[in-house]
Amino acid sequence: MGSAVLRALTICALLLKTTSSSFVSNDSLTTRQTLRPRIAVCIAGAVRSLTEREVYSSIYKFYEDADIFYHLYVGVELSIRGQRKSLNSRDVTNALVNATGVRLQYNENDYTCGQQTTGKFYKDEQCARMVLRFAAMNNITYDAFILTRPDYMPYVESNTSVFKLLSFFEGQKTFYHNFGNEIVLLSAPDGVKLTAKMTQAECCNNKERSPKGCFFKVLKEPRPNFIAARHFSGLGKCKRCPPNNELGVIVRTSEFVVESQNKTLFQLHGKTKKGVTTNKDPGMSPPMLEWGLLGLEEQESIISHFIHAAI
Repeated sequence: MGSAVLRALTICALLLKTTSSSFVSNDSLTTRQTLRPRIAVCIAGAVRSLTEREVYSSIYKFYEDADIFYHLYVGVELSIRGQRKSLNSRDVTNALVNATGVRLQYNENDYTCGQQTTGKFYKDEQCARMVLRFAAMNNITYDAFILTRPDYMPYVESNTSVFKLLSFFEGQKTFYHNFGNEIVLLSAPDGVKLTAKMTQAECCNNKERSPKGCFFKVLKEPRPNFIAARHFSGLGKCKRCPPNNELGVIVRTSEFVVESQNKTLFQLHGKTKKGVTTNKDPGMSPPMLEWGLLGLEEQESIISHFIHAAI
C-alpha cells in the first residue's frame, strides 16, 4: 500500500474521531452555563496573521471561557491584498490550541452582489452552521454569538472582555451591534441562524446605486458592511449601547506590507491575483467539532493535509 493511500486513510480516521459521539458531557456544560453567559465565537476567513503569537494569544484572552470556532481558508486568496504563500502547519496548529471546532477550506469560494469582499459571507455562513451543529449535539443554548476575522487582534490591556460587552444588552431578547466592522455581537440563536444564511443576504441595486448608503462615491462596488447590517437589522439595535470604541487592530502580514508599498487600500481595492479561481462548492474538511479530542500531532497532520490540498 502506497504512502499516499496510508496518509489518506489516517486522515479519514482522524476526521471520524472528531465527529463521533464522544462529546463534552452535558453536566459540565450545564455547570459552566450557570456561572456566566455562554458565548460562541466564529473566527472566519483566511489565516493571514492569526499564526502570530501576539494575535492568537490576544484572541484567547479576550474570548476567555467562550467557545471558539474557526472556519479557516488555507489557500491563496483571490484578493491581491490576501495571503499568497503556503502556510506552516505547525504555526496554524499552535494558533488553534484552544479551539472548540475547526473547519479548513482549501479552494476559494464565489462571492455575491458584485462585491469581492462578500466572499467572507460564505465563510461566516459555514462557521455558523458548525456552531449550530455543535450546539444541537451537546444540548447547548448560547446566550450570544460573535463574528470576527482571523487577523483581528483584540486589545486585552484595556481590561475589556466580550462578557463586559454583553452586559450592555442585558434584558434584550435579540440584538445586533457592530464594533468598527471587525467584531459583530449578536443574540443567539437568532444571530447564528441568520449568519448561517449569509450568502442569501439581499444585494444592493448596483445599476441604480441604491440605497445610497450602500455605496461610496469613490468606488463602484457596494459596501459589504451595509449588506451585512441590513441582513441583521431585524434583530434590533442596542438600547443601552456600549462605547463605540475600536476593540482591536487588524494585524497585517509582511507579504501584505510588501504588496501594498506606495499604494493605498483604495488603489488595491477589487484587484485580484492571476490564476486564482472561485468555486460554488469549494473543497473543505468535514466540520471538526471536537478539536480538543485530538493530540497536537493529529491536529497538525490534518492541517498539513489540507494545506497541501490547496497547493
